[in-house]
Amino acid sequence: MLTLEQAKNQYYAVRVEDVEFNVPVLYHPLEGSLQKGWAPPDPERETIDTIRIAALLPDMDYYNEHTANEFKVKGHGKKVHILMTHYRVNWEYYFTNAYQRLTKLPEHPLVSGMFHYQDPMSDMNDVFLSHNKPVRELTKIICANS
Repeated sequence: MLTLEQAKNQYYAVRVEDVEFNVPVLYHPLEGSLQKGWAPPDPERETIDTIRIAALLPDMDYYNEHTANEFKVKGHGKKVHILMTHYRVNWEYYFTNAYQRLTKLPEHPLVSGMFHYQDPMSDMNDVFLSHNKPVRELTKIICANS
């Protein structure tokens, strides 16, 4: 396992479908220093289905000496967890079913241009959608209601 100092300036070389990414090791705080350290990057580029990272808002900071305490805060706090995958979401199904239960809210000033909803089936989490209909390039953000 790598220490914080060893993990600096290292990255996981991965490929999702035909797109190559170099993901800094320190964007994986839950795998790393909150437990026993980081897994050393494989020297070969690995093909994977999903990239998961964690960062701190508003500047997408990674785990380091200055941000460590914020990553240890229970709940979401300033943390954002990002999942990128090549799998396609069935947005038609989502809009036919789950979308119907959402409560429309006014646009949120911190997420301008996104449709804002509240989901009564998930502890009233805020849901932000880039579109109000099923489209392939739809972005969905779920936040704990603050």
